[in-house]
Amino acid sequence: MAQSLGVVEVVWAGVKFPCEKGAQFRQGGLVNKAVTAGAQVSRSQEMMASRVQCSTPFMTGMSIAAIRSVTEGELQFVCDTGQTFVIANAFLVDQPEITGGEGGKLTLTWEGGEAEELLQ
Repeated sequence: MAQSLGVVEVVWAGVKFPCEKGAQFRQGGLVNKAVTAGAQVSRSQEMMASRVQCSTPFMTGMSIAAIRSVTEGELQFVCDTGQTFVIANAFLVDQPEITGGEGGKLTLTWEGGEAEELLQ
């Protein structure tokens, strides 16, 4: 029986973050954009950043300063279905957001260049 994606972990600068349901990965790379002139439509290409968003439990001893101290580095989006997406030059794009209650969570968002897909 085929398996669909269920559990995701993010590894950032060697630290593993277990992700809550809803973690997202968007592959970056060249994308087409419509260019209109009069009654004609053509296309041009531009680079779109890869993006990862993950909410993880905010635990005793976690440090926002330590997470933010890494300015750029390797990020891995590890899927329980065997795929790992690696962004070599990832960086945090938003301030980390902490939500209280319901176990507490820390939401992190990274962007970077085109990700490499590794299959197990």
